[in-house]
Amino acid sequence: MQTSSEPQEATSTELDSVSIIPLGGLGEFGKNMMVYEFGQDIVIVDAGIMFPEHHTPGIDLIVNNIEYLVEHRNKIRGVVITHAHEDHMGGLSFLLREINIPVYATKLTLALASGRLKEYHLLSQAELHTIDTDTPLELGCFNIEFINVTHSVPDAVTLAIHTPVGTIVHTSDFKFDQTPIDNRPTDLQKLAAIGAKGVRLLLSDSTNVDRSGFSPSERSIFEKLDQIFRQTENRLFLCTFSSSLHRIQQFIDLAVSHRRLVAITGRSMISNIRTASELGYLNLPPHLLIDIKDVERFAPNEVLVLSTGSQGEPRSAMALMATNRHSILKINPEDTVVISARQIP
Repeated sequence: MQTSSEPQEATSTELDSVSIIPLGGLGEFGKNMMVYEFGQDIVIVDAGIMFPEHHTPGIDLIVNNIEYLVEHRNKIRGVVITHAHEDHMGGLSFLLREINIPVYATKLTLALASGRLKEYHLLSQAELHTIDTDTPLELGCFNIEFINVTHSVPDAVTLAIHTPVGTIVHTSDFKFDQTPIDNRPTDLQKLAAIGAKGVRLLLSDSTNVDRSGFSPSERSIFEKLDQIFRQTENRLFLCTFSSSLHRIQQFIDLAVSHRRLVAITGRSMISNIRTASELGYLNLPPHLLIDIKDVERFAPNEVLVLSTGSQGEPRSAMALMATNRHSILKINPEDTVVISARQIP
């Protein structure tokens, strides 16, 4: 097997090897896109974006250079999306705008991706296929098995890509959480079975690999959140990633137990919660929700506001509320605001 950051044409001497081409996401936060090529077949894994930083003023999104894929579009058998995070699926619209290829993903990932495709007027022409962990997928000479893994967003998968020269395990993002919120831990047995058969190459997520110890369970924050709910006497604003559905589920559960109604602000938060609820990935009692316009009608200790903007995005709902630019709400001195997310990167 060979890995290259500079795509090259395959020669007859390379037909006994798989070319692995990282178009983005290797050694950086965002733009995840890996290309696997063997002979006349190409499979793409993920199509992410990167958000701008201080050294890229005036830029909304950063996407990958897909010139190589455009030139070899006839060899592409499809793109597999591992999970519904923007750094893994946010660039799908830009990819499909240039190359209309089949898309494969789990039910929730596909549903969230469909919302973005609709925004770019690409949904009607997109060829979308739902995959599951029980059914392998054959794309050209590649046979792909899917392994359930725990992540901050449900329905994430690791790939075992069986090629003519051996098996490649592409983990994407994962976490070993023995007590996940959705009670679907990483399928260690399936990973072990694949390993026992022999793996030629492991491409693994390495985020925080330099930190000692182990990752705490998502449930570990519940007690602290519960304490915040108990101590908050006025309005409570909780801000996190809109795709962190396991954390959002804990917010909802606590709202129920502390008798607070829930209002949602932020376009992506509203969309993701609606989609996840409709598909059964979020348990959201319908009587719990109130419109953001009705927040002022209730007593301060009866309301919880879920918001986007955990990374300080200037146009996010939290930033607008904090600077009195939100069309409906503003944060008052007596309110409690919780940012429930780590800074990325």
